[in-house]
Amino acid sequence: MLSKPWKSINFILAVLFSIMYAFLALLLALFMMRAVDATVEGNISLLIRYIIYVTVLAVCEYLVNIISRYFTLKYIRNNIVFAKNFLFQNTIKGFADTKKMNLAHHSTDIDILARQYYLNHVLIIGAISLSVFSIIGILLIHWIMLVAVVVASMLPMLAPVIFQKRYGTSIQNYSIKSDEYINYVKDVAEGIQEVKIFSVQHFFNKMHGQFNIGVEKARFSNGMIGSLLRYTSEFFGTFVFIVIIGIGGLLTIEGIVTIGALIAVIQLLNGVVQPIGQISTYIGEISGSKQLLKNYFEETADETGENANDLANHIKINNISFAYPDAEKPVLSNINLEFKKGLTYAITGESGSGKSTLAKIISGILPPTEGEIIYDGQHINSLKPSSYAAQVKYIHQNPHLFQLSIRDNITFGINNDKCIDFIKEMRLSELIHRIDGENIDNREIISGGEKSRISIARSLNFLPSVLILDEPTANLDYDTAVSIIKYLQTFNITLIIITHEKDSGISGLFDEIINI
Repeated sequence: MLSKPWKSINFILAVLFSIMYAFLALLLALFMMRAVDATVEGNISLLIRYIIYVTVLAVCEYLVNIISRYFTLKYIRNNIVFAKNFLFQNTIKGFADTKKMNLAHHSTDIDILARQYYLNHVLIIGAISLSVFSIIGILLIHWIMLVAVVVASMLPMLAPVIFQKRYGTSIQNYSIKSDEYINYVKDVAEGIQEVKIFSVQHFFNKMHGQFNIGVEKARFSNGMIGSLLRYTSEFFGTFVFIVIIGIGGLLTIEGIVTIGALIAVIQLLNGVVQPIGQISTYIGEISGSKQLLKNYFEETADETGENANDLANHIKINNISFAYPDAEKPVLSNINLEFKKGLTYAITGESGSGKSTLAKIISGILPPTEGEIIYDGQHINSLKPSSYAAQVKYIHQNPHLFQLSIRDNITFGINNDKCIDFIKEMRLSELIHRIDGENIDNREIISGGEKSRISIARSLNFLPSVLILDEPTANLDYDTAVSIIKYLQTFNITLIIITHEKDSGISGLFDEIINI
């Protein structure tokens, strides 16, 4: 976790150049003081000399500021890339983990984190450096001026005390509302055909309006509290200038300091008051965004248990029952089954009888309410979930196709030696040739049968011991369904097919038909 900025070379370089910028700002103010005093004295040669010095310093200040910003942005980029990668990897880690993919973490929150956490770590040190060098400059001019500056500059520090807690709360609320809005839009986008088919645009427009106003109210509140924090600091800073101009004016009238010194103090005062106000804002923003950082680095626990080996004998289902929350009665009750290695099974039953639920339980997707699953003599709770999932693959009725090429949707970058055979036997060669290399960003170009065959080829590419197919014949013609089942039987895997087919041609392909 890159939460300690001093461990980053880019952060260190950004800070060093920020400090250099603050030092140049001090020299610039002191040389400008000399230039003003030379003007008052009527010394043209001295004035020209200091004008040259000031010009050179201004150019150096400009260049150093750009270099500091360059390393700052590199530091932010590296941390944000790391944070997003860590979050994404951690979210999809672990077969049994239920961590939800929060889309706001990858959009709204990452912007907040970049601006209000990582950037502010550099800015706060730059502001402190500018304040320190400015205070040193004022001390070199006159100690009375320094005392007045230090005392008056305490006022802007009141701002974070007043607003810090509310600002942190507003950031969290904005993050939550943003996530709700993004998820709603994503959900509607995935079901846009149903919206149009049933002509229920009014209902979804109304819902969108509610989510939209919610996130924008949260954005407004967050922006308003942030502005109050910032402007309150600036408001208190105005009184600092009033105090210094008054005291500096008196000292100038008394001849204790020169006109050039008074102008230099006022210029250096910007390096005290403004940074102090900024520091208070940065502290509030860093504190408020810390919880977001925790969201990025809240690690999913590693899986425990033994690895599941290739199935050698059988899977036993002992007294399995399952009931959905708040259901009046269980979907499955006291189911006892045995699936032997290399055989083909059909699970049939009426709609709603629990066929798909049973398939999900066997594959480890759903934990049973009661009972146990024994895999080659081992309770599956003693096995690593991801290891068990690698051996037992479940293909549901509507498999998801990613916005990748057909080939990548099958292989996910891992090419089995027999991948070409899978593609050929699943009759996908023509489809791949037709849209090879194109991402599937328009799902309508892929038929239901093609999706089924892609998902089966995908499973074969990872060579499971047990393959469970949920209604594979629903989107396939009879001949294709039969040929695919026969092809799958050549792999010596345990094949379990959820089907409502009663046709003898299909039924004759199974070693056992189980009716539930």
